[in-house]
Amino acid sequence: GCLRIVTGGAEVGAAAVADDRIDEIHLTGSVETHDSIVWGRSLEEREQRKLSRDPAIRKPLTSELGNVTPWIIVPGPYSDHQLRFQAGTIAAALTTNAGFNCVTPRVLVTWRRWRDRERFVDSVQSILNQTPPRKAYYPGAVSRHERLVGRPDSTPEGTLPWTLIRDADPQLPRIGEAREEDHQDDGEEGEDRRLGNAGAEVRVRDEHDDRPE
Repeated sequence: GCLRIVTGGAEVGAAAVADDRIDEIHLTGSVETHDSIVWGRSLEEREQRKLSRDPAIRKPLTSELGNVTPWIIVPGPYSDHQLRFQAGTIAAALTTNAGFNCVTPRVLVTWRRWRDRERFVDSVQSILNQTPPRKAYYPGAVSRHERLVGRPDSTPEGTLPWTLIRDADPQLPRIGEAREEDHQDDGEEGEDRRLGNAGAEVRVRDEHDDRPE
């Protein structure tokens, strides 16, 4: 077999998907990218094609369009070691690839009456504070971050600070910590109430982890 990598912007991508020599398409990106390929580049064309069920392309297409990836923390009597482990896992998932993965966590769900809730969120914030910022290379990332929390004033040019918003609206981007009043049905609630279904994570205390603090 042979692999050839072609780089370019939207124009190159549009030419590639329209080329008769391309018989199957897989894409990663946003819903906007998907709809512009499948239904057309203008809103008017998209609406007309959707109403008539007439996609702009007829080739087989699969897509991975991102997700808020809620991480649901099941409350319990976590030890200090267990809390640090869970906090470190979440921070690593957020910062990998500068946060630009389709399954990067964007909503951290905790139970409001969990006694270790504040201590746990503090631990996540502490790890993020110690993590160097990375280049925000994804198109539109800087402007979206500014609309959400304002212009960063202490990070190098072209980077964004790791931002944790407590008691957040779970529909907002970046990463937010949303409290749940009742944790009994968090898995189902997280799927129904947050845009996207590419993945969700449920974190549970390891009862067999008896390592010293």
